[in-house]
Amino acid sequence: MQPTTNRPADSYSPLHFLASLGAGGLTVTFFMYLIFWVPHPGQSVPVFEDIARVLRGDSTALKIAAAVAMAGIAVFGFLDVKPLIRNLSALSRFRRHFDQPGSAAAIPAE
Repeated sequence: MQPTTNRPADSYSPLHFLASLGAGGLTVTFFMYLIFWVPHPGQSVPVFEDIARVLRGDSTALKIAAAVAMAGIAVFGFLDVKPLIRNLSALSRFRRHFDQPGSAAAIPAE
């Protein structure tokens, strides 16, 4: 019977950061929708006042579109930060494992 060890390398991969990257890209996508849908004269991006003006306006379709875009930004913003924090803590545990004396990474190169 082989001894089982719980190494961080068994459950961690740097590729897990791609989940956060994808959610961040979707956050930007919904913000780009706001840029195209919300009129923002004299400014490069819509600010809160521009979005509030749309939400108080007469166009129901534009109100729904702006609300969906803001909800998309909030949801995917959360889904961006959550795995980022989880992956940074896993990376920290992974590095601590290799900083211990006797690990392969702690052996000085000749």
